[in-house]
Amino acid sequence: MEDWATLFERLRARDEAAFAELVERYYGYLLAIANFFVANRAVAEEVVQEAWLAVLNGIDRFEERSSFKTWISRIVMNLARTRGVRESRMAAFSEFADNEAERGEAAVDPARFRAATDEYPNHWSVAPRPWNSDPETTCFRRLSVNSSSRYSDNSASTSSQLNICGSPSHNGTQSFSQH
Repeated sequence: MEDWATLFERLRARDEAAFAELVERYYGYLLAIANFFVANRAVAEEVVQEAWLAVLNGIDRFEERSSFKTWISRIVMNLARTRGVRESRMAAFSEFADNEAERGEAAVDPARFRAATDEYPNHWSVAPRPWNSDPETTCFRRLSVNSSSRYSDNSASTSSQLNICGSPSHNGTQSFSQH
């Protein structure tokens, strides 16, 4: 083990072996500190990794008013506190999935599927409607395609074009008034 001053100068010179030696020397100690502030070991390991990146980025600003161990300990504590607060505000997706599974409620009504005795058991009885389109937009697209392909001035063709939308009037036919 070399003396601290030499190791520190090598670290400032961005010597990878010096960095590896410091990581080996302090990793367990720093992991224990981080673990105190965060919920699990995986997050604590991330905090320690962030601290080592902060050391590499800030080593030239280290003024040696305290020991290296104190300096990096404070970095880990600050990062871990921040992460711990942030993590406490978050809920894991798995918690929601567990709650959904406990309710025992099907995501889709089982009546929408074919019977087990059917030729295609458990397939959709009627295909679900695309979720990203609304009926009005679909209707207007069909209407504009029909209008452009068969433009006519008589009201009968206009009425047949509107029947595509499937909105019957009171007497069962489409009503359309021209101004």
